[in-house]
Amino acid sequence: MTQLKNRPRIDDRRLDLLDIDLFKFMELLAVDEFLHDVTTMSSVESLDRWTVYSYVRGERFIIVAQEAGTLEPSPIFMTNIEEVDFNSVVDAARNYWLNLQ
Repeated sequence: MTQLKNRPRIDDRRLDLLDIDLFKFMELLAVDEFLHDVTTMSSVESLDRWTVYSYVRGERFIIVAQEAGTLEPSPIFMTNIEEVDFNSVVDAARNYWLNLQ
């Protein structure tokens, strides 16, 4: 939950590729060391063999995911949500989880 709450805030014009070409966007995040390192969600559970990137840009929380290790290019899934709405979901999930302990 901490990793979700503390996603990097990035203002890099190269991320405009997200709206133009998802495959080139994923390639950019794979080869640019800085963008790769700060956006990779390394602790995503139950998503073995998936590449998942997330970050905040402007007032939007963005997640992009693609199955890795396939012979053919696999579909790329992308969603974005207002940061304030995303934070309320994370807070509710965290509170629920803490109350189960």
